[in-house]
Amino acid sequence: MAVDSENQKNIQVDMWRFEQLIRLACKPEHPFAKFGTGNLSTLKTEPEKKGLSVRDELIKFHSKHYSANQMALGVFGKEPLDTLQAYVEEMFGEVPNLQLNRTEFDPNPFADDKLASVFNTLSVKELKELKISWIFPDLRKHYETSPLSYIEHLIGFNGEGSLNSLLRKRGLINSIFSYTNVEVNGFLLFRVNISLTDVGEDKIDEILELLFQYINLMKSEKPKQWLFEEINALKKIDFTYKDKNDPVFNTYMAASSLHDYKMEHVLTGRCWATKFDADLIESLYKHLTPNKMIVLHLSKKHQGKTDSTEKWYGTEYKFEKINQDVIKRLVDCGLNEKLKLPSKNPYIPTDFSLVKHAINANEERFKMPRLVYQDE
Repeated sequence: MAVDSENQKNIQVDMWRFEQLIRLACKPEHPFAKFGTGNLSTLKTEPEKKGLSVRDELIKFHSKHYSANQMALGVFGKEPLDTLQAYVEEMFGEVPNLQLNRTEFDPNPFADDKLASVFNTLSVKELKELKISWIFPDLRKHYETSPLSYIEHLIGFNGEGSLNSLLRKRGLINSIFSYTNVEVNGFLLFRVNISLTDVGEDKIDEILELLFQYINLMKSEKPKQWLFEEINALKKIDFTYKDKNDPVFNTYMAASSLHDYKMEHVLTGRCWATKFDADLIESLYKHLTPNKMIVLHLSKKHQGKTDSTEKWYGTEYKFEKINQDVIKRLVDCGLNEKLKLPSKNPYIPTDFSLVKHAINANEERFKMPRLVYQDE
């Protein structure tokens, strides 16, 4: 079947493997703990053992959950808008509206006994990566302020005095950035991704200490409106002058935004923020603690040192709680005088008009054509 073929293609892809592995940290009853895709076992073998018809179960699911008010539709075509609308009304007008409420998930998917832990994971490729994850509240309703983009900018900043700069000077990392990995009704997964050097693989405690010293620095100062404005000025420039996307992709992105953004923000809402909210940004800092993190260390270094195998992808790993002495040291690590927050950037452009020059067509250099070079 097509689903199983797709899954077989992904089995040896590290990204799919570690994204499933993080689910082992979840409460068993939480939906996020489940297998993220599907295969022959979940869609045929196991249901048949239980006497279930997958087709009948899908029809039940469809009848219960498929409702017009839970759906979004985007249509791309060369026909006039009135014609496209007529197509939509004809093809989708009979979809029933069951007036369903959106499903909200438990905002705390991770089990308490899995927090402050590390999954030492054997990678398929020659990777040396550290992935630190935290659960945050669902922030989609705050898209106009986009508080996480402020935090992501600070952690990924690579100027003088930045975390990135100091870690690279010590030869510990190749790169560091942060991003939102999963975003559903109820919670989101925020992650810091670090590419390690050979030296850095043996100094993970030092890297984590510098990370939390930088987070402490972030917490020590009130979020700055000028930095928020710089971040979003750059995002707006990027949006305005970026290359054209595939129109089908644009249609998909617009449709997927219809439930989360005002209609006037469907195209731009996920690209830049318009309102500064220092209190909201500060309220998120409390989630970035050593006691609430889950660390994945992906490396070939773990060959022969694992003791468990993940069910769906066969990923070899060893789960360990981080020593409480290490956690205490990270909690009490304070500030580092070598770390600084960004200063104002005077080089962000604001005027994109073309400079006009008066041209004298009689000048020799403007007479065309002219011989530039001639060989023998």
